[in-house]
Amino acid sequence: MNKDEAVKDLIEYHFDSESELRTVFRFISEREDDPDEPVKLLEVSGATPATGSVDVFGFRSTETFPFRLMIAEVTPEEMDAIRADPSRLPAGWRLDSAVEISRNRL
Repeated sequence: MNKDEAVKDLIEYHFDSESELRTVFRFISEREDDPDEPVKLLEVSGATPATGSVDVFGFRSTETFPFRLMIAEVTPEEMDAIRADPSRLPAGWRLDSAVEISRNRL
């Protein structure tokens, strides 16, 4: 399974299991082809508690998802704030290098 297929399956699973998940941003780096480059996802969900920050959680590769994963969740309002001030994103995460995937675009 390549990285793009694995990410598509993971995002599809998240949309299926999280009814309040509205949008997922996948941040693509210049080193995305490197298998050691982690997958970076920002999920926008109405069920996420507002924290005022973008907290990233890291996961090691597993049998079902064979790539390192960094994932953060924000509320729709927090996403609006990120759009207005992209510097709120973690270092190296840039909206202009992100792919936005909505529930109906899988």
